[in-house]
Amino acid sequence: MKSSLAIALFCLAAAASASSPRVRYDGYKVFRVVVDSEESGRFLGELNVPGLEFWTDLRVAATADVMVPPGGQRAFLAALDSRGIGHSVMIEDVEALASLTKMNTAPDAKMDWETYHTLDTIYAYLDLLEGKGQSLNLSSTSNIWSFPETYEFVSTEVIGQSYEGRDMRVIKICRSGNCGDKPGMYIEGGTYV
Repeated sequence: MKSSLAIALFCLAAAASASSPRVRYDGYKVFRVVVDSEESGRFLGELNVPGLEFWTDLRVAATADVMVPPGGQRAFLAALDSRGIGHSVMIEDVEALASLTKMNTAPDAKMDWETYHTLDTIYAYLDLLEGKGQSLNLSSTSNIWSFPETYEFVSTEVIGQSYEGRDMRVIKICRSGNCGDKPGMYIEGGTYV
């Protein structure tokens, strides 16, 4: 149970979304592209299509998933066809898929494992666990919340900044007080929409 809580907390923090308005992906498509040679991989990596985003690494003898904005789709497909690079549409409309995702942005957001939360809500929850926070409306629908409001063995720290310049916080769980001498475990989880 305790390890499940630690895993869930790491995944929750890593899956955080920004507190700014949600980005929309109207007309964006995700293509699955066949990378059958080093030459095709190099060509794909050097493509100059504004807004092109690789969702998977480019590896020879594999496929790569590439999100392409509406304004770049014609040029992207023409480039692939000019080199005979196989492709198919994996996601026809990224926004339609993203809109199915539940995102709770209410100031009194309940913490649960079924909703995407803003970064502010997640960090408020981490502060609460660490004993620095005020109060957060915790969901009582699950027995996972049957713990005290704070744990003396929970601390947080910033391990760097994201590409957008936001702090990346992690939770440290240590009961003995001398955890620096013990082997550690790092769990990362994330969702991309």
